[in-house]
Amino acid sequence: MAELRRAITLHLPANSRRIWGAIIPLAFVLVSAFQDPLYDASPLKGVPHGWPIFFFTYGIVAPIAVMSLIDRGPSRIVREIGLTANPWPAFLFTAVALSPAIIGFALKAKIDPGLKADDIVWGGLFFPFVEETFFRGVLFGQLYQRAGWGFWPAALVPAVVFAAGHMYQSQDPAELAQIFAITGLGAVVFSYLFMQWGGNIWVPFAAHAGLNILWTVFAVSDTALGDTFANALRFGSIGLAIALCFIGQRVGWLKPIARS
Repeated sequence: MAELRRAITLHLPANSRRIWGAIIPLAFVLVSAFQDPLYDASPLKGVPHGWPIFFFTYGIVAPIAVMSLIDRGPSRIVREIGLTANPWPAFLFTAVALSPAIIGFALKAKIDPGLKADDIVWGGLFFPFVEETFFRGVLFGQLYQRAGWGFWPAALVPAVVFAAGHMYQSQDPAELAQIFAITGLGAVVFSYLFMQWGGNIWVPFAAHAGLNILWTVFAVSDTALGDTFANALRFGSIGLAIALCFIGQRVGWLKPIARS
């Protein structure tokens, strides 16, 4: 592995850091766009839990392996993605930021009587972890940190892909447009949290997982859209999270990640 990595980097141009910082995540954007036919053609099709295994492989394992060959080792890439960051401050921050939604649902909503543990494990923990690692750590993180893109272009590329991945949830054009808008906005907010927290992937993961778990436990909606009450709580939590990040940066508690 080390010899191969040295052989590759010997022939890279001087500005390879920025070039490969854009090429690799954009290549995985294409993989994500064709994930369904790729999965259908893979040997995992039909295997128990084949889709989660496929998603974990192309969303986390493959990017780390590829980026490890291009002037970085796996430990460095895992650190850049934010997986080695301290999760406990992230979980505490998210608990405070999501408090409007937690309190609101606890007071007004009813627990889904058909709730299963698998619903929380897969929809509330596993998929948010893979999605945040891939969309925020790999795509946004590399475009922003390595390629030197500005926040908005670096955040919008994974946001569009992330939002498009939720379009299966409805057949109604108007509802699809709303789902696309609200999931795309959520993706931008998660990128902002990742940036403000110095590349700590556990912050957007905890926020994403927390909202998914609330949606699941209280059976808010079959889609990411939700109703007026749920969205009032969701946007209240988002506003609180952004305000806390702003205060944290001003008083020196937070150090945002720097662009290349």
